[in-house]
Amino acid sequence: MVAQITVTNATFPAPGDTLRTVIDANPSINLQSPGEDLTWNFSSLDGPVFENIILDASQGASFAEFPNATIMTGQTPLAETYYQTTTTAYTSLGYSGQDPIGLGLDVAFKNSPPLVERVSPLNYNDDNNSSSFVSVPFAWDDLPTVLTDSLPLPPNISPDSIAIEVSTTRTETVDAWGKVILPVGTFDVLRVRRMDITATSVQALVPTFPGLPSVWLDVTGFLGDVSPLLGGDTTLTYRYYNDESKEPIAIIRADPVDDTPTNAEYKSVDPNTVNIIKLYDKKPNIYAYPNPAIDQVRFDLINLPNGAYDLNIYNILGVKVWSKKYDFTNSSDTIQLDLNNFKKGTYLYSLVNDEGKTFATRRLVILRP
Repeated sequence: MVAQITVTNATFPAPGDTLRTVIDANPSINLQSPGEDLTWNFSSLDGPVFENIILDASQGASFAEFPNATIMTGQTPLAETYYQTTTTAYTSLGYSGQDPIGLGLDVAFKNSPPLVERVSPLNYNDDNNSSSFVSVPFAWDDLPTVLTDSLPLPPNISPDSIAIEVSTTRTETVDAWGKVILPVGTFDVLRVRRMDITATSVQALVPTFPGLPSVWLDVTGFLGDVSPLLGGDTTLTYRYYNDESKEPIAIIRADPVDDTPTNAEYKSVDPNTVNIIKLYDKKPNIYAYPNPAIDQVRFDLINLPNGAYDLNIYNILGVKVWSKKYDFTNSSDTIQLDLNNFKKGTYLYSLVNDEGKTFATRRLVILRP
């Protein structure tokens, strides 16, 4: 007899857990419509392996900001994400690190109320909704000029402070159950369809007339060139949970309009994996995958400070054969590169910041059929 599983709090992450996942940035898979006793064949997925370690929250440098946290992940003290686990829920309390619009400001970003990541027990046809709101204030004198110069203020007038505000509405439905086939195994799963609607804005506390209190004004519209992270965003993911695995069996990001898969993350179960990208490593780094490559390569960038960088590729003699400048506002990012204009052979690649510092020169091998 075939029946759906129930996912319990035994699968919630706990201190000491080591979680490994693989990320495929260009998945070619079929998500299928909601339903019962389905089979999702994800055996074609491939990519680099990422490793994360779950720590006791008290080990975090910013634990005092999140005293109710039980676990955390991240690179102490650069960026830390704090969670609380109970018998019925696994929630995100927030993070300590760079501000949410990429200005390079350090913040304690506290979800109010905490945003629900998982609930227990989880069964087919369950609905779980949550929301959170965050407002992070900054003194005007502490802000970078790229922001302050963007506001069309009258002469000799400056806001008392600004606040970065982020609101998130999350709706989830357990819309299917069945089996997921990964490259190295098959797993019984429940599928959760998650929709996150996020709005990010900047408010300024602006003086009015002498003797009258300052007022808060939404100045987001003046900052379009400051950060691409401002405004509204809708994120759709399909999350496949097993009743034994701490890692989700798969998380598929899809276009919220037509459900086309755009990114796939899945559980790594290969014990022979050697080349692992350790997300808790504090050093900035860059990795190429696949390597050797044939017609395309993907560069994964880890733990990068915000800023401008040149990605350079050299032939084996040290002659630069390709270069492109990028601006990064996330500590982790991905670059896809078409290799059809490169000849077969061995190359070197490196990332250089705007101060001339080179990060992790590595080898790239290009093959031809």
